[in-house]
Amino acid sequence: MKSLPRSAIALGISAALGCASPSTKAQQPLPGRSEIAVQGTYFHVVTKLEFPEAIGPFYRTVVRRWDPGAFNVSGHYRLGNPHRAIATVYHYPATADGSVPTNETVAQHFRSVQQEMMLETPSLYLLEEAPYQATINGFAVRGFKAVYQAPSFHRFDGPVDSTAYLFAIGSWFLKFRFTYPREFTAELEPLEKQFISFFRWPVPSWARSGEPESLCQGWRNPTTSSPRAGTRA
Repeated sequence: MKSLPRSAIALGISAALGCASPSTKAQQPLPGRSEIAVQGTYFHVVTKLEFPEAIGPFYRTVVRRWDPGAFNVSGHYRLGNPHRAIATVYHYPATADGSVPTNETVAQHFRSVQQEMMLETPSLYLLEEAPYQATINGFAVRGFKAVYQAPSFHRFDGPVDSTAYLFAIGSWFLKFRFTYPREFTAELEPLEKQFISFFRWPVPSWARSGEPESLCQGWRNPTTSSPRAGTRA
């Protein structure tokens, strides 16, 4: 079997990162966000990660791009009354050169994510943070989770719970944020796991088996000596 080039790491799919070489630009956000007009499922321009119109009881309100090439995008979802939950998924390059980030790079980026949350909402206070493993697209993927609470939050008048997740899959980050009234936590917290596990992207046949080895290593052709990122659930 002919081995893939070193750049062929992108969410466990066989698209070479040479196609995503503008990832440096992807980390330079546009002056202001830009909505992407889309009907039906939105597919990421490189990884083909799917942003469906609905995920369980959540419905998609908008897809946004944060760079000219739409390498850095986010999908925004809501849950109607009375729960009024907000769920957002962000998908963007993990490194400027398309390489797979180290475990420390992922941990450092998660700390930056937490700092941004606190700057945006100073009333948030951290309850817990820890490494976290989720099943996404049929693979066990390791990342981080942090749980916050706040006495109020933007459109929410009362106390809220807010949770952040970060996963590095190959050379791409996949980040989730959930916020909802605290009175519905027992009911809505289990939906976070279901929401995260719903996301899909194409997986080549050679990447359908293997053992989890590190936090963020990407799938590569098994004829090479490179490690793999997850195990088929």
